[in-house]
Amino acid sequence: APAAMTHIGMALGGLAGLITAGQMAHAYGTPPHASAVYACMEPGRPTAIHWIGDCRAYGWDGTALGQWSTDATMGQWLRRNGGVPVEVAKRHDNWSRLGLAQASAATCRQVEIPEDVRLVLLVSDGVSDQVDPPTMDTLCRRHATDPQALADALVAAAKEDDAGYRDDATVIVMLRRTD
Repeated sequence: APAAMTHIGMALGGLAGLITAGQMAHAYGTPPHASAVYACMEPGRPTAIHWIGDCRAYGWDGTALGQWSTDATMGQWLRRNGGVPVEVAKRHDNWSRLGLAQASAATCRQVEIPEDVRLVLLVSDGVSDQVDPPTMDTLCRRHATDPQALADALVAAAKEDDAGYRDDATVIVMLRRTD
């Protein structure tokens, strides 16, 4: 599915890539509940991000790290749709409401990160849940010109929680060329 998502995404756009990968998930007896993110960074255009699930997209503008995506978790859904106290919504941040098998035009999200935001991070929830924002910010400052070093540092920074659990930590770092 990742290769198909990439090839279809480059030819037809990120939404088509996610939907195609989502259809492929149904080849399994029980479709996996997986999150996915697609990004396209081209000269002269904003960085296009499409995602489903609880993966995140961040942008580093040289001074601050900003979150450009919203999680497709039940907690976020409860915040957006109201009706429950914030404390209740927070207890539901740990599970993804949607996954790749549910990818459709109505369930996939998209955002464009301006071209002047040169460094874009795509991370799994194992990073966003287990690496605090100040640490992420510090690592971006330290490795802003070396995408692989930044990805490695973010994965290494994901630590076990108090119960000894460490989620998978996946990072893709994209650096826009200036030449």
